[in-house]
Amino acid sequence: MVHQRSPGVSTTGRRWAACCGRRQAACCGRRQAACSWWAAWSRRVIAVMAVNVLMPLLIPLGEQITNVTQLTGVGNLAFSQPSYQVFVKENTAPVLLLTLHAASNTTSVGVVYGVVAGAAGGLFTVGGYTGQVTLTTPLDYETKHTYEMIVSAQAGEERAFARVLVRVRDVNDLTPSFSRPLVETQITEEDDRHLPKPILQVSATDGDASDAGRLIYTLTGDGVDTTNDTNTSFSISRSSGHLHLLQPLDRDAPTGRACWELKITVTDGLHTATTNVHVNVKDINDNAPFFPNLTINATVPENDRAAGTEVTRVEATDYDDPLEGTNAVLTYSVEKNVIDEHTGQPIFTIDAHTGRISTALCCLDRERTPFYAIQVVASDGGGLKGTGTVLVTVGDENDVSPKFSRPEWLLTVHESVHLNTTLAFLTLDDPDITNNFVFRILADSGYGWERFRLVGSDQGSGALQAVKSLDYEDPIQRQGFRFKVQVSDKAAGRWEEEEHMDTTWVVVALLDDNDNAPDLSTHTSHLTLSEDTPIGHSLATFTATDKDQEGKDEVRYTIDPSSDPFRLFAVDSTGQVHLRRQLDREAAERHVVHILAVDSGVPARTSTATLLLTVTDVNDNAPNVANPNTLYVLENSGPRHVGDLKLDDADDWSLGHGPPFTVKLADDAPATIKETFAVDFDEKGDEGRGVVVVTSLGPLDREEAVTRFLPLVLGDARSLIATATITVTVADLNDNPMRPANKTVSVTRFRDEDMPIPVGRVYVEDEDDWDAKDKTWAWAQGEPGHPLFTLDAHSGYVTMGGHAPDGRYELGFVVSDSIQGQSGVAANVTVTVTSVGRDVVPCAVPAYVTSHDPRALITTRQHEGKTPLEALTAAVKRVAGVGVSVLSLEGRVVPPTSSSREGARVWFTASSRQPLDQLLLLHRRQISSDSGVNVSNVGVGVCVGVGGGEHSVGGSVWVVDANRTALVTPRLQLSDSGCSCHTYHPHLTHPRQVTPSAAAQPSAAAVTQPASCHPNPCLNGGRCIAHTRHPRCVCPQDTSGSVCKQLSRFFRGNGWAWAAPIPACTQLHVTLELRTTRQDCLLLYAGPADDLTQPGAPLVQEDVVSLELVSGRPRVLVDLGTSPILLDPTHASLVPSLADGRWHRLDLIVALQKVEVIVDRCQEGGECRLAAPLPPQDQALSVAAPLQVGGLAHALPHHHHHHGWPTQLSQQHFHGCIRNLRVNGELRDLGEAVLGEDSWPGCPGQDPCSLAGQPCPHHTMCVDVERGWGCECEPGRGGADCTASTHPASFSSSSYVKVALSLAPAPNTTSIQLRYRTWEEWGQLIAVTSQHGRDLAALHLVDGHVCLKMLLHPTALVHLCLSQVLLTDGEWHTVYVRRYGQWVELQVDEGDGPLYNATPTPATLQGWSTPLLIDRQEGVHVGGSPEYVGVSLYTVHHDFHDVYETHIGVYSTSMEPTPGQTCQGIEESAEVCNETSPGAKEYILRREVKKTQPDVTGGHKH
Repeated sequence: MVHQRSPGVSTTGRRWAACCGRRQAACCGRRQAACSWWAAWSRRVIAVMAVNVLMPLLIPLGEQITNVTQLTGVGNLAFSQPSYQVFVKENTAPVLLLTLHAASNTTSVGVVYGVVAGAAGGLFTVGGYTGQVTLTTPLDYETKHTYEMIVSAQAGEERAFARVLVRVRDVNDLTPSFSRPLVETQITEEDDRHLPKPILQVSATDGDASDAGRLIYTLTGDGVDTTNDTNTSFSISRSSGHLHLLQPLDRDAPTGRACWELKITVTDGLHTATTNVHVNVKDINDNAPFFPNLTINATVPENDRAAGTEVTRVEATDYDDPLEGTNAVLTYSVEKNVIDEHTGQPIFTIDAHTGRISTALCCLDRERTPFYAIQVVASDGGGLKGTGTVLVTVGDENDVSPKFSRPEWLLTVHESVHLNTTLAFLTLDDPDITNNFVFRILADSGYGWERFRLVGSDQGSGALQAVKSLDYEDPIQRQGFRFKVQVSDKAAGRWEEEEHMDTTWVVVALLDDNDNAPDLSTHTSHLTLSEDTPIGHSLATFTATDKDQEGKDEVRYTIDPSSDPFRLFAVDSTGQVHLRRQLDREAAERHVVHILAVDSGVPARTSTATLLLTVTDVNDNAPNVANPNTLYVLENSGPRHVGDLKLDDADDWSLGHGPPFTVKLADDAPATIKETFAVDFDEKGDEGRGVVVVTSLGPLDREEAVTRFLPLVLGDARSLIATATITVTVADLNDNPMRPANKTVSVTRFRDEDMPIPVGRVYVEDEDDWDAKDKTWAWAQGEPGHPLFTLDAHSGYVTMGGHAPDGRYELGFVVSDSIQGQSGVAANVTVTVTSVGRDVVPCAVPAYVTSHDPRALITTRQHEGKTPLEALTAAVKRVAGVGVSVLSLEGRVVPPTSSSREGARVWFTASSRQPLDQLLLLHRRQISSDSGVNVSNVGVGVCVGVGGGEHSVGGSVWVVDANRTALVTPRLQLSDSGCSCHTYHPHLTHPRQVTPSAAAQPSAAAVTQPASCHPNPCLNGGRCIAHTRHPRCVCPQDTSGSVCKQLSRFFRGNGWAWAAPIPACTQLHVTLELRTTRQDCLLLYAGPADDLTQPGAPLVQEDVVSLELVSGRPRVLVDLGTSPILLDPTHASLVPSLADGRWHRLDLIVALQKVEVIVDRCQEGGECRLAAPLPPQDQALSVAAPLQVGGLAHALPHHHHHHGWPTQLSQQHFHGCIRNLRVNGELRDLGEAVLGEDSWPGCPGQDPCSLAGQPCPHHTMCVDVERGWGCECEPGRGGADCTASTHPASFSSSSYVKVALSLAPAPNTTSIQLRYRTWEEWGQLIAVTSQHGRDLAALHLVDGHVCLKMLLHPTALVHLCLSQVLLTDGEWHTVYVRRYGQWVELQVDEGDGPLYNATPTPATLQGWSTPLLIDRQEGVHVGGSPEYVGVSLYTVHHDFHDVYETHIGVYSTSMEPTPGQTCQGIEESAEVCNETSPGAKEYILRREVKKTQPDVTGGHKH
């Protein structure tokens, strides 16, 4: 920027001078006075300038010019300013500084500019003609701040001068610098006096004048942490450079340094410089020596003959400065030596300077003392010490002979063992560890030696293996094997050195395996039978023997169901096959029946025999009309040929059981039929088989009757006669006019349905009904149509939009007939729309109707004024006692049997207190009688789904159109879902499900708790109360569970009750408890009901399961499509009588290729089970009927042979009490909602404690205790009277509780009750083990599921989980484990549905008594399981982590702590043992972790 100073002449004056000089004539002519004034003034100024014109000649060139007024120009030429000032940054060039300007009013010569002085060295140039002043060379502010020069301007003879002042501006172009690159200082280690304190100062210089006072110092390096001030040892003053010590310094490793290296950086904002600072730390003796390894391992050879053998060298470390006196000069000594007990001398010695440890005595014996531990000390010069332990292992020398652990080994081996697999390990006693064992079997040392070999194993024992097959069925092998084996521990010497050998005997006893299939005496039998062979006729006998069990293995016989799909045959226990159903050659001319012989082994082995049966014909089928069954004749037509009918006969024509046929009209045919039709038989038609010729004798009027029925009498060559009815339909002519009519349409749809729905065709009265092609339809005149309905003008069908709201719609139409010449005939349609929720679908019940087709059901009866469907619904409503509605009427004919000509299926729904399907089935005959609609059957316990296509109009609804009425309903369908069909309870939130992922699985509350209080989910009068998380039921007395189930029912001796059907599962497990004195009675029955059979119709066989008492002992009948299996206690001594007035439990199992009934879980001793094998099959039990309890609602009138059963079922009713009926884990409600007669919910006073005269008070429960009964506190209750609440205690991570038992629990049974709550998904709840952990039963949480792990040698490890429900929802849960030998049942809380599971029953009777010998002192751990090394705790396995709180309560009458027993744990565990009641102890554990806490919904909030 250029700053100009104004000269003495003003701007106005210059302007006047210019005017008068250049344009004098014009300007002065106008302004003469002004120009004269300006001329006088300018002359005066020029005179002044002339006086000073010689002064510049006296100033040397380049000198500083300070007064421009000393220079005097010539003439009127003048610069615009007498002086100029300009600023320029240093180090920049070339730069245009300014442009000069000079002017004169007395000459027009061009101005030339130049430099007079101050441009030395060519720093500046002036453009001669432009006047531009340019800097040519960069200037340095630090060298010179200001430059001054004189510039001139010349125009002809006129000259002018001006001064130009150039000022240089400073630029930060110099880097600051330190005087020294390294600064050192020294301080004493650990000196903490006067902190913080300055220890030195650094100072930097900078040549830039503008940087004075702006330098900033920063510090980096050792001991400087810019992120954490607490870790910083040094700081620096940013402005002064003073270095401060903030905390004492440590010189020694591992964290200290002898020299702390720092770097100080200074910056002027643009440039930086650094210097290094070394802070040297003077050492003090503040570190004791130490050994890098606290335990030093060394080895010394055994039996070394000389002392002084080097064992090892130890070396300690001292972090002090070895150059600082004796701070780090070490000496070694033995502080704790091992003393030889014979000499009293120390065994080891150490060199004080080198740390070499050597033996002081000779001849160490590893077998006497394999290890030595000595403690060595390292001392420095200041007296500081460090210790270490040297573990000396004595190296082994093979100097001890091996010995077998037993002089004789008694082994039991299964005969079917695989070759080259280890049968047993023959263990050795040899303290040496350098053994190289080799084994052999002495040849010819005993029978069977060549069938085995003995090889070494990784465990240092001999592994006995079979190299040849073993066969228990060989009488000699059955007696066992005995041979001699040897071992040598010196492989190189083998068998030459006897002092390194040992010998023992091995005795092997064979165990019989089920390795032989039954051996059939006959494998194939060919038979030819007449189809009229009577039922029960013996066909063939297939007997089989089994070599297993010394030929005593029981063989049972059954029929492969795939070879006998219609169950025509049966086989008894002797292998005799008999006829079970009537043969029918026309249905099957040949049969290939497979008879299975199944042994009693596990798994069962099967052999197959084949019965080839050819069925010969009996003339038992009369002729029938082959086709067609319906003929057509045009109305109003004259006599004509109507049609020909072909005849057929299913019998064997080659035997004369067919043509020639005879045909005639029946003698009792109506006179109108005889007058209207003629029937003749053409014997030559149909290639000589003959045809029936039907002729009309006159015109027929369709409006008089649409159809005519011709009864024909047909006969075959053997004069077997049958009647056939032929339908003649009169084809319609459009010969009648239309009349106005009204139509009503009822639409039922699902609430979320949004697809268009067809509602039928617009109707007008018209006797003609084949004239739709002649009609057209339109909306009534004046009506533009309805926005929610569309009309097809060509067909007359109306479709309702999917978004039409519920309500009543009045629609008007007009119909035209082109043939009749009619138009505008009124037709009104009323549509009523009702929406229902999909939640009614699972409750829908199908009823099968045989007396009406769908259209007939909605056609109004003239004499009653209502439809048959309305009459049927009213009859059902009277039976149910509540409102009943029709959910669906299938728009197709559904014949229940092949012989039915018509039929329909109606789906009802109602909110009945009792099951609607059972009510309809029980009162089926009454409903049929009251309504005039024959209900042939009712679907009980069926799986219902929604059918139809979702993307097509009408695909999801049925439309039944009966002209004046129409019914539109949703499509429903039966689904074959097997076990998954039946959910836990219809009122629950979610059905049970098993999902891969724990997050997708429901919690326990979601599965077992009700979803809402509307409708009331609580059974048996329970009261529903809404809660924040989910509603809860307040249950009446004697009911239990989340929905108040009644689990017991009393039968007076002539009654019965119906429970929910048995699901269609491949496995079935039914349990119940009973108390009775009646010897013969029916307990459970699920099977066919004869009252459903139509008169004269063949029986339709269903599967059956029956459980009875016969002479007080259980008898079971099971039929799954094979031959029926009967478990009959024929020998009275096998199973005890249950009719003794005491409580007993029965378990009925149909699974895993066996049928089995178990009495009292085999805990009473003696025989307790009846079992029979089942052939391998995937067929599920299928019984579409209620489970009848305590008796039959309707007696079975047919003999058992009609069903193919081997015996007649008992018709006697049960007298007594039944409770805890469980089907596949689900407890069945036996309360108010159960249909029954002469039986009542509950069994007051029937529990065992009350019967014993000791009823249980409040907060207690009656339980089975060691074959007796007693009262125990409910979970969470304690104290002498069980009124006090138990006190929880807490777990922390890696904690556990060890409980000692005062009494040894019974070995054959184990009961565990545990109460907990947690959000943690993994961890162990409790573990009970035998000594050394050989056998165990442990409860775990596995991904949120409660699981039991059980190992009982020699059986395999068993895992039992409640895999369908999550139980880590933060609520209290009580777990029950009951073990009986190898069988275990696991349940949580109420133990219903997914909260119950059980293992398969043992294969043998001995499996019910397999022991678990719990270690009383070490065998019970709550929480994790500890692992010890020596006497020190190493770790805790399966403990809990990151849980807000876990409460665990363990209860057992035998789990009493020993006196002084305390809870144990690790870290901050706060276990508490609390005595709760006499004779029993309850241990409650609680843990709290601070990471998370539960919110009110049971989740987590952080």
